[in-house]
Amino acid sequence: MYATDTSTDYIQLQVSSGTPNVDYYCAYLNLSSNTVEESDGNTSTTGSLIPFSTLSPNQVQTISIFNTTSSTGSVLVTVVYNNGTDYVLFKITLPIGYTLTYTCDGAGWQVYDNTGKRL
Repeated sequence: MYATDTSTDYIQLQVSSGTPNVDYYCAYLNLSSNTVEESDGNTSTTGSLIPFSTLSPNQVQTISIFNTTSSTGSVLVTVVYNNGTDYVLFKITLPIGYTLTYTCDGAGWQVYDNTGKRL
């Protein structure tokens, strides 16, 4: 389970390897209001999965990162927790069409190929 404790903590997606594109989605539980909040988007550099601007403690429920790159090939994806210092949570090279997921239900991190088969 991953959580942010303060308004300065955040979980970030970092993408490298030229000009790749990845779609991302993150659902997290706002522990102050007890509501599920979401972030999503498409990035070729860096995106906040749980932005530091939420100003409350949060618990990650699910993360999904999909390599949508059409022609540049694999993409290096790094998921980072930052509380003033970067801590790498997961780092992988995703081929075209592959998906990296995280769930807090005990399954943890998993990778799916372009046919949907879990690896």
